[in-house]
Amino acid sequence: MTMTDEPIFCFGQQPCGFLPRRFLYAKILTALRLRQERGGHIVFFYHDSDHDPRETQTILIEEKTGDEQRLNFTVANKIQKRFSPLYAKKITPDWQQQTAPQLPKYLSPAHVELFK
Repeated sequence: MTMTDEPIFCFGQQPCGFLPRRFLYAKILTALRLRQERGGHIVFFYHDSDHDPRETQTILIEEKTGDEQRLNFTVANKIQKRFSPLYAKKITPDWQQQTAPQLPKYLSPAHVELFK
């Protein structure tokens, strides 16, 4: 890429759970709007190669009770979970099958099926 007089809009996203986040969508829309208004280029990146499990957990709130539950990926072993950077972690192949039965308290049946 060469330097130009056109603006470059850079934005990033840390890992933040396994369900889509509204603020990521808002960032994308804002970048597109800025590009439309001012021209230029958009650069999007994921960052944070170290890993804090709090960054990938998804917080769900049960509509009936208001109770909060934190769900996260299931990592292959405790040493990986604690000491490996995010890009080197191995997620267990059955994490979705383990998580899906917990979702009906928080999501519509259509969203649970989409998750599966």
